[in-house]
Amino acid sequence: MLERILIIPTISLVSLLQSLPLILVARIGRFFGAFFYFIDASHRKTTLKNLSNSFGEEKTSLDIRKIAKEHFRRLGENYCCAIKTASMSDEEISKIIEPEGFERFRKSKEGQLDQSLIVAAGHFGNFELMARTGIFIPGYTLATPYRRLKHPLFTKLMKKVRQKSGTLYFDRQSEGKKLRKQFKPQGWLLGFLSDQHGGNRGIPSRFFGQECSTSQASVSFALRYNCPLYTMICFRNSPGRWKIRLGDQIPTKIDGNARPVHEIIQAINDEFEKAVREDPPNWFWVHRRWKRVKRKLPQRGKQP
Repeated sequence: MLERILIIPTISLVSLLQSLPLILVARIGRFFGAFFYFIDASHRKTTLKNLSNSFGEEKTSLDIRKIAKEHFRRLGENYCCAIKTASMSDEEISKIIEPEGFERFRKSKEGQLDQSLIVAAGHFGNFELMARTGIFIPGYTLATPYRRLKHPLFTKLMKKVRQKSGTLYFDRQSEGKKLRKQFKPQGWLLGFLSDQHGGNRGIPSRFFGQECSTSQASVSFALRYNCPLYTMICFRNSPGRWKIRLGDQIPTKIDGNARPVHEIIQAINDEFEKAVREDPPNWFWVHRRWKRVKRKLPQRGKQP
């Protein structure tokens, strides 16, 4: 019952944001993000703890609080802008994104697409825009697993908001087999959000020098289908403007043999850390990335 009551104002809010100019939506988001910094004590505490553990020896407590406050403004900006940009045309999207690294992937002279790409992405900036990067590599099919929301009506709304992207979304809880069946060795860009806590089934690794658990989904897919693996990061250039960077290929083989999974995952985490250091407020600090796990870090040279 509560879900049905809440869905009506949520739909109205989505419609309102999509009707406004993007720059105004960004400013509205920043205002409410700053507001939530003061009233959301739980996420504020998590953010300050994460930042202190990651930058405590490099930055003062004042610097860390400044980053935290800007981070909350960015969160509000990102969420609101994600709703707005989901309704924009490909032509409009192309004017607000600066692509970097996509020029490497084009059709050959014979019209054939390159080998499919596996992408380890993170919660950086307006990360929903990564679903629109197909405009920079025409002909490729973009796809990604997603996590359904607790309430079916909100999941339905989320899917409706995302449908204009043209990206294929697969429920990671129930459609894994369907994804594997549809996936093709050429012409796909398959992305996985790989920067959050991986649980007890994740691979032990390090992020900012701290032990954590990381999902191995992107690595497993790259090894299983012999596809190149990359990272993708969304950076904020200015309010309502972003740069999406497709990073350098991460080696998954050494002398023709599969590289240990934990080494590949650590390479991904290292790339994410570089991106965080480039613009600290841009990452998802409200997430409890460093939860304790039962599995331990493998010794060097050994496969977990």
